[in-house]
Amino acid sequence: MRPSLYIRRNVPFPLFEINILEAPDQQLLNISRELGLALNLQEMKAIQQYFQKKGRNPTDVELQTIGQTWSEHCFHKTFKGKIKLQDQEIDSLFKTYIAK
Repeated sequence: MRPSLYIRRNVPFPLFEINILEAPDQQLLNISRELGLALNLQEMKAIQQYFQKKGRNPTDVELQTIGQTWSEHCFHKTFKGKIKLQDQEIDSLFKTYIAK
């Protein structure tokens, strides 16, 4: 882990503060990839904005929790997108077929 991104916290287990408050887009994507969060830039920027309002960086545990909560199998990300099939477009599989 790079020291500029990860700051060790003083707790009885390994806990790192992840420096995202001023991170540019590419660094946000790198953090997502390095931590295995599988979050896209839009999601990482939403997290960044949230913690900017809080005035602090998230910990690795917080980011892992968000990544897991927002994961595809929990959040149904693939069901939210537009689906184009031949000449038909479905705005959201979830809203159109599942959440009726």
